[in-house]
Amino acid sequence: MRATLVRSMLATAIVSAAIVASPVAALSSAPACGSDWTKVSTPSPGTIFSVLLDVATVGTGDAWSVGFRSYVDDEDMYAVSPIIERWDGVSWTVAYQPSSQGQLAGVFALASDDVWAVGHTGLESPEFQPLIMHWDGTSWERVNSPSAPMGYLTAIGGSGPDDLWTAGTLIGTYDTIIEHWDGTRWRKVEHPSPSSDYVAFGGLAAAGPDDVSIVGTYLDGQARSAPLALHWDGAVWQRTKPKRVGALGTSLNDVTVTGGGRVWAVGSYVTAGGATQALAERWTGRRWIEASPVALDGASSLASVTAGPDGVWAVGSRTRPDQPAETLTERWRRQSDEWQDVASPGASGDDYLLGVDQSPAGEFWAVGFHRPGEQELTLAVHRCRPLDKRDW
Repeated sequence: MRATLVRSMLATAIVSAAIVASPVAALSSAPACGSDWTKVSTPSPGTIFSVLLDVATVGTGDAWSVGFRSYVDDEDMYAVSPIIERWDGVSWTVAYQPSSQGQLAGVFALASDDVWAVGHTGLESPEFQPLIMHWDGTSWERVNSPSAPMGYLTAIGGSGPDDLWTAGTLIGTYDTIIEHWDGTRWRKVEHPSPSSDYVAFGGLAAAGPDDVSIVGTYLDGQARSAPLALHWDGAVWQRTKPKRVGALGTSLNDVTVTGGGRVWAVGSYVTAGGATQALAERWTGRRWIEASPVALDGASSLASVTAGPDGVWAVGSRTRPDQPAETLTERWRRQSDEWQDVASPGASGDDYLLGVDQSPAGEFWAVGFHRPGEQELTLAVHRCRPLDKRDW
């Protein structure tokens, strides 16, 4: 999951019960398979803007992405609705596009017939209610969850079909939400949360039933962003202490866990001079340590991170002085113990990557949006050939 602050600013959402897909395809063909990132066409169904917030890969030729679209409805009113897009190995199509208000912010795939998405219903924040959707191989259906008066979900993940977690925030009080799926129902789980005027979870990752991590951001007593991290040990949720790197603020947007159980979190920090820089932190098992990319000229931020057979990758955006925003893709090199900036394409205008995932075979998708003018359009980039593992 991915860019918490960006998603909160762009947000809105919904659904109704069981919707069967009626695909609308983008003009696209299967991308060439290689180690370079390539741009792939995606539908942009919103007449004002269309944004993809998260992506989940099932396997080669099978991926899902979620987000939202904005448009003027039949009653000449501004509307924001969820979108779900699917990659079938040839093209991306719109698989779910209701007219009801809302947004989907996170997606997690266990199998081709077992995919989950979370977000919220409603157009304005006082109307937001947590939303959980499930794909059973035939249709998307809304799944009952513990009621919340006002709130939204931003992250979902887990270790199996009977062990899923989702996290989010309550509107007004800014208490946080954590729910667990046991294969039959969702239930709320007690957890610590900072007392703050703003708290938002960003990402969630599970290494197993007794090893789950959640990260996010809250405002401290000086109204500066501060990093938040929680860990589940199989019995209770406990807060850990991420590094506060930036003199003027530190934010965590996403988290992942490697096959060896190493936890990575990414986000951004603000220096004393007001510069925003990409941030990465690693959990040693006892404490968080900073392991950020080399500071870039201009502003940069990491929105999402993934770990798998082709190592640890993070995506986001950077803005050079007097230049439009560009996509940012970073790969962690174990041999040299540093991040490597890897070239990735954009579209036109400002380009932002907000979500990334890799399949068990090492196929990658990263999604977001680009702004060629006043309109915002969906963006997806792809790579499918692992790099030389000796260079990790």
